[in-house]
Amino acid sequence: MANMDPKPSARQSQMDKLDAQLADLKIQRNALAPISILPDELLGEIFVNCAVTDDVFSTASVSISLVCRRWASVASSHAKLWSYVGHYSPADWSRTNLRLRRSKEHPLTCDFSIAGENSAWDVSTVLLAHGHRVRHLNIHTAVDRDGLETAFAHIETLPMLNTLSLSLDAGEHYDLPGFMLDGGAPQLRNISLYGIGFTGWNHLSNLTELKLCQRADGNALLPAPSFGEFSSFLRRSPQLRTLKLDHFLPHTIAIDISIDGENAVIDLPHLESLQLTDSLEQMQSLLQVLTIPSSTSLNIIGGDAGDVWFPNDVVDLAKCIRLHLRNPGAPTLRFLGIYLSVGLRGHTVITADPASGDGEHAHFSLSARLSTGSTGRGVIYKILDSIPLDSVTYLHATQNPGPMDQPEVSHTIWRAIYQRLPRVEVVRTPIDEYMVQVVQGLVGAVQRGARGLSGKKKRRAEQAGLAPPSRLELVASPVKHPDTALQVLWFSALDALLTVYKSMDAPFKLSGVPLGTLSIQGVLSSRLEVHRFRERLHSRVGQLVIDGRPWDPVTWRKMLKQARRERRALTVKYGEDRDEPLSSDSEPEVSAGGAAEYFDYF
Repeated sequence: MANMDPKPSARQSQMDKLDAQLADLKIQRNALAPISILPDELLGEIFVNCAVTDDVFSTASVSISLVCRRWASVASSHAKLWSYVGHYSPADWSRTNLRLRRSKEHPLTCDFSIAGENSAWDVSTVLLAHGHRVRHLNIHTAVDRDGLETAFAHIETLPMLNTLSLSLDAGEHYDLPGFMLDGGAPQLRNISLYGIGFTGWNHLSNLTELKLCQRADGNALLPAPSFGEFSSFLRRSPQLRTLKLDHFLPHTIAIDISIDGENAVIDLPHLESLQLTDSLEQMQSLLQVLTIPSSTSLNIIGGDAGDVWFPNDVVDLAKCIRLHLRNPGAPTLRFLGIYLSVGLRGHTVITADPASGDGEHAHFSLSARLSTGSTGRGVIYKILDSIPLDSVTYLHATQNPGPMDQPEVSHTIWRAIYQRLPRVEVVRTPIDEYMVQVVQGLVGAVQRGARGLSGKKKRRAEQAGLAPPSRLELVASPVKHPDTALQVLWFSALDALLTVYKSMDAPFKLSGVPLGTLSIQGVLSSRLEVHRFRERLHSRVGQLVIDGRPWDPVTWRKMLKQARRERRALTVKYGEDRDEPLSSDSEPEVSAGGAAEYFDYF
């Protein structure tokens, strides 16, 4: 007791005074920071950009307001920062109210999710009280139409609405609210509907974006317009920039261009993206009457599993696309997908320049079920002969097993596919029981050149040169782990094929010239025992790449020797069991030990 401070309150008072002085010094220091001299309006716009970069509907705006008193004042008074209103459950109501209050009268961007009756009434309350300033509206419901009916039950006008996005994942048919078609949304320019009926072809005009998609489950199919309604709508929307129709094309396009002349042509001079998914006949008919500018990106997908059509339908569609591509100032083909079903056994997927690429090249996708006879092969060949591609940057070749787990696509079919495709730069295939047939078909195509082809197919093959690809990519599955015996079988066959490839003298390949690059991906995740084959494979190709790292035996041995020396040095320095933490100076040595383990694995 004698050692206790006789005046604790005085010392606490002195500490509080020092804390206050320190806080004042921090305020003065913050006032000298460059960002502190910015006007409140400019600082508020910086906050908005930060929130947009993160997620406009997240708590970024709240986090910004917690930095300091000035930021809190600027953030709370900047209406635009709070004009992004996201409401996904009744628990969000307090946050929604906060944003609505602080946004004042600024135009709103709303993102709502309806999961039940309560959330539907919340959306209706927001639209009733603030519908006059809603500019962008997105509503998604995964339940049924009742939520959307409740949300729009008492709404008669949305005068500022510019962008509308509605999606209904399940339930009965629901149509776009009638007030939007009767002048209740005069500023509406962008419409995106998923599973929502659209009957406003004769009412709306001057749209810049229209996206209409049927539900993926195929239930409650929505009615498509007549060609007269559709063509009149397009002519009333000359500023249209994006048009996406997923099974919403007119069922019959009864029009004779030779009779109607120029009146039959629909000109969309500002169209930037045209995405069509429907039957081949309907898409072909539409493309015949459209004038597509060079700025347009074409994305065309045809042939559902339930469609009944013939190879000539694909050829006719390809011809129509080629006419557009050959015009002066032709548009850019981004994606052409043809999904067909012929026979009952086997499944082949051919993808050229997949969507994960740079977007600067055309993307052709072909998914086919092949029969064992010549019918299936004839379909594939006819389509490949007609596709409007001059070169293929990326070819993804894969096959799924049939009901009997038998490879239905032999190496002779793959060889014919390679011969009919334009020049392929990169071939990508999974590491499975069908990999050998894919590679064998590639080797056979390079060896044969244009032999076996005739007419237009032969001329195109000779022009393309059937030059071998510069890169072969083998991708291991992270979920499939083949046993060692299968791996030995596959890679031994691969080694033999690469040996034949290197030694053969073909029309467009000299003897002794190996494949440029062999890339094996997913080794660590799939536990492939590549170390058994890497030296032999390296001697067969120009460059061997394993999991993104170039591999050669000389460099590998040098790095392995160095890593083992460093590991021995660590063992001498810290002992065999290194339980105590290493110093920061030894971190690079630990990394070297990790590298040794990596190289030991390979």
